[in-house]
Amino acid sequence: MQDNKIESADLLTAADEDHVREITDNEDERTKMSALIQSSKMSALSVPNEINWLKIQGRIQPIIAAPHHVKEPTVVPFYIKSFAVAASTIFLAMGWLVFSNYQLHNQLEQVLLTNQQLESKLINPKVTTYEQVFFVQKLNDIDKKLQNISALDQKVTLLQKRSVLILELYKTQQGVSDVFSI
Repeated sequence: MQDNKIESADLLTAADEDHVREITDNEDERTKMSALIQSSKMSALSVPNEINWLKIQGRIQPIIAAPHHVKEPTVVPFYIKSFAVAASTIFLAMGWLVFSNYQLHNQLEQVLLTNQQLESKLINPKVTTYEQVFFVQKLNDIDKKLQNISALDQKVTLLQKRSVLILELYKTQQGVSDVFSI
């Protein structure tokens, strides 16, 4: 194997020499490498003629000489930052208000439902009088109106009328029970 050593070690770099040592097992690769090194010895360095060389330099020189502009970070004025903070705060406040409104609406509906259930317990189905039927009919009419109306002030007035009717119903039931208790 000593005689197959490549003679032109002066043209090889250290990495090339390591590579040649690694491929010593493959005879075909070693012969190709030797042929490549021999052809590189025979080829002359080609230099372009003076006109072409000047054209090449003329194209490269403006690119090298041109100042490279580095974009500096822009400073945002204080009032723009203030507007951004204000807009973010308003956005968060609006989100909180919408969520609170939604929760309050659900709580109002639950209170109305609970109130209706308590009213139904208040009415004694065993002893039904004409007055009780009359009050229940009025309560049902008010309930239907409450479901159809979306204005808050109208709902409040209807709820006040409803509470007055419930108190009257309660008083009449107490009066009926007092009459029977005598």
